[in-house]
Amino acid sequence: MKIKKLDHIGIRVADFERSIDFYRQFGFTTKRQNLDERVIELQHPSGITLNLLDGANDDHGARNVLMDVVEKYPGYTHYALNQLFSRRLLSDISYRGGFPA
Repeated sequence: MKIKKLDHIGIRVADFERSIDFYRQFGFTTKRQNLDERVIELQHPSGITLNLLDGANDDHGARNVLMDVVEKYPGYTHYALNQLFSRRLLSDISYRGGFPA
């Protein structure tokens, strides 16, 4: 099988609006919103698609259970965006409450 590209990244979130606002700072726009399925697709001009899935109901004391605890659970740990950060962008992120959970 020849894989052409990564189709999308699914991220479970606790707050749709906060997460959408966060990713809009990086140029993502809403591609599809289906509240029956509880999913919002965000598209970036570079072709990256994020599926935001709601339902996160335990923030584990604001710790990432795949990275920040002694027990090492299997699962997806992170993704990386290659982005030129400016002081203004970092200031805006900080002003808006930081990165979403």
